[in-house]
Amino acid sequence: MSSGRTYLAPVRRPLTPAERRWLNGFIKRNEERSHDSMRTRVVVGVITASLWLATLLTSTVPAIWVTLVWAAGGATFYFWARRDFVKEASARIACAKSVLRSDAVDTFRIQSRAFAELVEFEHEIDFYAFETEDERIIFVAAQDIRHRRGFPSLDFTIAHILDEAGTVVEKRTIRNAPRAGSARILRADKLRWPIDHLEVIQARLDTLEAASPDQA
Repeated sequence: MSSGRTYLAPVRRPLTPAERRWLNGFIKRNEERSHDSMRTRVVVGVITASLWLATLLTSTVPAIWVTLVWAAGGATFYFWARRDFVKEASARIACAKSVLRSDAVDTFRIQSRAFAELVEFEHEIDFYAFETEDERIIFVAAQDIRHRRGFPSLDFTIAHILDEAGTVVEKRTIRNAPRAGSARILRADKLRWPIDHLEVIQARLDTLEAASPDQA
């Protein structure tokens, strides 16, 4: 974030019971997957059998040698594939357990009366600009919005779920009000400065293009 600017301050809360249940379920599923190698065995078996058959049909080498070679190759491939699978599952489990121990979620609630979509190239939305009752503008990066069903809304919360190191490992968007209607469309490249996610300035949507970043 750029210095000298104002940003929406987070409110920290603990994990909700629903979030804890989801994390515990996530851990359990990954533990089961790391122990159950049936899917890996099937994939490796199909690939190895296909290659064994193709070699058997096209090679003049005795069938016993072809079988031994592909049996060894299949076993090597299986252990290699399973090693990576278990490694990835273990990393996901460790991350989820760290989140449970951290028990911290930074939340940013945005309550507004109007909003605009800021577009730049090919009409893709880069930012949303939300105007609050006290005539402030809060910018929200479109790429940071998760679970877009029912979004945008004039009242919603962005939740950053943290691990023990304070790293954001999951972002969620929680809608607190019904989906808003149609939005104003503004050109992001018409603004007088490059805006940041969750940046706040004192302005209204109808004067946004004339605003400057020192209006915090």
